[in-house]
This record gives sequence, structure tokens and C-alpha cells, in this order.
Amino acid sequence: MRWIRRHLWLILIYGVFIVCGMRWLALKIKFHGVESWPSVPATIIESGRTSHTVRADYWDGTKTRTIEGSHVLFEYSVHGTRYVGTLGSPDGGGLPRQPVAKVVYEQSDPRDPNSTRGMGLLLTPRTSGWEAFYKPSKPTVAVLSPTPYQGGAGLYAVVVCSILIAVHLATLIPSVFEWFRWRVLTATK
Repeated sequence: MRWIRRHLWLILIYGVFIVCGMRWLALKIKFHGVESWPSVPATIIESGRTSHTVRADYWDGTKTRTIEGSHVLFEYSVHGTRYVGTLGSPDGGGLPRQPVAKVVYEQSDPRDPNSTRGMGLLLTPRTSGWEAFYKPSKPTVAVLSPTPYQGGAGLYAVVVCSILIAVHLATLIPSVFEWFRWRVLTATK
């Protein structure tokens, strides 16, 4: 029990490394090749933004923080079977920000329909025409935006823990070699 209390930080670091690393790897495998998944038309059932206020009491006062997020619920059909999806992209979130671009020409002479003075780009929010990209081997897994999985926060935790583990091993390995050398020397006497 004393050993656990003395090494609790190391146990936590190794635990976070293992859990976050396994989750990142599992999601990376789950969304592998998402760019080439087949697509079917999707219907947005619900989407929006949510915000949650978190309050914390400290000795110097109360602090509040608002955490914002987005959600999406869409329906799609694969080979006659209806499915419901909740992922805007492999990293989660709501509707991808993909506005519809429309080229707009401005006429220089109102009497001549072929005369154009310049052109511009008009961006409008996308309201229809969504496609669900589904995994061929498991059609229950689908996204609206087929971007590769990044896993930012989990990958960040894995990298930080890897650095701490490398430092731990770099300080531990010389002492293990010393102990092993001492055991060999004392065993030969």
C-alpha cells in the first residue's frame, strides 16, 4: 500500500497514457479510410449549438465558465435500412461549416445582358443536400464530413504522457543496470 501511495503519480501517468492511447488508436482504426467511404443522401433531423455553464467556488471567489458545443442528428438509408447518425465529422461535433458558394456577376450595362463588370462570390449557409458517408463494413457508422480523424485532445494527452514516461525510464534504466551489476558481482563472490 505504501508503494502505491509513493508512486501514485506514476501510476496515473501510465494509466492516462494507456487509456488515451488505446482510445485514440481505436477511433483511428474505426475511421480509417473515411475519405473513400461511399455516400448516400442524408436528412438533417436536428442540429444546433449547446452551452453549459460550469460554476466553481474558490477561496478568492466564484468563477463561471461556459462550455459550448454543437450537435447534429441525421437520418440516412443504406440498402433499404434506415440509420440515424450523430457525428458531423470523425472528431465529433455538429454540422460541418460548408457554405454553398455562388458566383455572382455584376452587369456593367443594364441594356446589354452579356456585359459583366466584375464577379463576386456569395456564400450562403447550406440548408440541404447533405450526404452521409458510411463505413461499408458497418453502415451504422457514418459522418457528414469525411475528414481524417485527428483526435486532438487524446493525442495531446498521449504525447505529454509519453514525454513523462521517457523521462521516468531514462532515470530508471541506469539504476536497474546498477542493481543488476551489483547482483552479478555479489553472486560471483
